[in-house]
Amino acid sequence: KFLEALGIKKPDLFTEVNKIILPKYQVGKTIENKEYYNDIKKILKARKTIPSNEKDKFIEKWSDINFIDSINNITGKHYLRKASEIYFKNKDLKEYFDGYKSIFLVSDKLYKKIGKERLEPFLKELGVENKPKRIEIQSNLSKDEHVKIQGEQHSKYGHEYATITDYEYEGLENFIKDITVKKSLLLWRLLLKNIEQRVDTFFRGEYCWFFRYQHKSFIEPKFLKTLKSKSWLFNKNNKFVKPNEITFSELPNKYTKDNENIDILLENLEFNKPNVVVKLPENDQLIKDLKDKGYSGEDIKNFPPKNTKKAELQQKDKVNSWIPECQPNQIDVKIEKVELVKNITPDLKDQAKQLEKNKSIQAEKNKRSEIEADIIETQNYIDRQKIGNWGEEYVYESLKKEYEKKGTPIKTDFGFKTNYGNEKIEIVWLNKPGNIGKGYDFVAKKNGIEIEYIEVKAKTGKDKELIEITGTQWEFARKLYDQGKGEKYVLYVVYNAGKSNAEIKMLRNPIKLWKDGNLYAHPINFKL
Repeated sequence: KFLEALGIKKPDLFTEVNKIILPKYQVGKTIENKEYYNDIKKILKARKTIPSNEKDKFIEKWSDINFIDSINNITGKHYLRKASEIYFKNKDLKEYFDGYKSIFLVSDKLYKKIGKERLEPFLKELGVENKPKRIEIQSNLSKDEHVKIQGEQHSKYGHEYATITDYEYEGLENFIKDITVKKSLLLWRLLLKNIEQRVDTFFRGEYCWFFRYQHKSFIEPKFLKTLKSKSWLFNKNNKFVKPNEITFSELPNKYTKDNENIDILLENLEFNKPNVVVKLPENDQLIKDLKDKGYSGEDIKNFPPKNTKKAELQQKDKVNSWIPECQPNQIDVKIEKVELVKNITPDLKDQAKQLEKNKSIQAEKNKRSEIEADIIETQNYIDRQKIGNWGEEYVYESLKKEYEKKGTPIKTDFGFKTNYGNEKIEIVWLNKPGNIGKGYDFVAKKNGIEIEYIEVKAKTGKDKELIEITGTQWEFARKLYDQGKGEKYVLYVVYNAGKSNAEIKMLRNPIKLWKDGNLYAHPINFKL
């Protein structure tokens, strides 16, 4: 009563958690059981009622404190540890870390006292994992690897001041040395779970160095090199092989194959690059060669074009290695919004009646619709990747010049940013560090919010032709359309790529254009 009369009050919940409870665990003090569990309950209550603008700071504080009751998997002793040092206790991790050096698991006693449903969401926010972690390690890149990354700059400045972020996958070396079919399937599942949280960065380390300005490049982390160099995958004969010794289709169906991130796993493990060359029948070999060179299914179906000899095509393929006439930053910007008109297509009803009139079935089959008549379906003898890269760079230069009218662009690691009044604009080029963009190539942000997604398509001429769009790109555009945000998705089609008269045609909201009958699509593939 005396203290209250002086104006001294009991602390509110947040003050008690931050000023009284948190310091106890910062000093590593051993806490009596009853006091400890009461503290945990108060922390959880504070987390549930904390204002949203304070939540990140709250999580950051507690993620760096040794306060979670954990148990050593080998000794069985209890310790208070940080979230980043602890795993959830589950069947997969128990099998994965079997025989590995000691790790720490959330104790059963903590679950029992607090309750799993109440405790687990908080621990996840702090960083407790249910799958093996990437652990940052000291890199041991060779001098040749440094030279390869830095190029000519290395001869002048060496690599003494390079900053390298490399990673190990905890327990991988131990797990993979005595591989079994069951363990192989488990590792495959765990890797897919890891990718879910870091779709674009899980298989990437960083290499930074300074030469005139800060440079950044991406490197293969140590654990990816291990996964690529060890025989841990089994084929249909139950023989263990390296990833580059097997194709995806040769993997047994016991492996998870329908995951949305499967392409990322295959690309980084470098599947479909077998060391053994299989001798195929001539026709199958031709189809494989065409696919490897980037031909579409429609190209292969119609290959070779009528009255064209195979030898002539092969010769043309060698000669027409694409070389641009100029670089993207050497020509003027020309961006035009395209206004499309509704397609007029023939009425295809009542075709059965034509048979009764003895019309030639083959003649009708060979006819093309009016809208297809002026489309040139050219065979692709040129390097699509080079043309695509040129187109993306031209769009990047064009965006930069457009934003120069509003403010001075400042170069970033992945694009540029500029201030326009009170607005902070940033353009991120997803494929600048490598071909990693999924669904689109550029994203525009305003004050940190994504306002536009740009997918670039490039062609070397100006005649009408079929432009391929992937299922991922189309589905992302459709998802935006369904959310009422279809205007955010824009196709930038670069005409005359590699030439001084290159220009960009803009198509906004392609799903709406298609639904309205203004955008013609051919062919359509569906997944079943």
